[in-house]
Amino acid sequence: MSKTVTSSEARDNFGVLLRQASAENEEVVVTIRQQPTAVIISYAEYQELLQLRQMQKRLAAMEKLRAIRERVQQRISEDDLTPEHAYKLSGFSDGATKNIIENDRQLESE
Repeated sequence: MSKTVTSSEARDNFGVLLRQASAENEEVVVTIRQQPTAVIISYAEYQELLQLRQMQKRLAAMEKLRAIRERVQQRISEDDLTPEHAYKLSGFSDGATKNIIENDRQLESE
């Protein structure tokens, strides 16, 4: 459940609003000139939000890696490149290239 208060109300009742956010897990939206400006939430909810953000960043990074891998696989088939050469052209280090190729081979054999 969400509650909306003005910045003046938030200032005057800050302790009460903190307890509501913490104990009752109530979100408190603070407005300035009738525009939502901030939200008071419990620390547990804040931690959950941080975890979700981190997960989104990881998913985005994984998607970028998948796209790179697809481009590399396409170049291998179209340009007759070795996997090692294609990954190096994509900017991967020698160590990363070796690990990726080993993982690719393991996936293919399964």
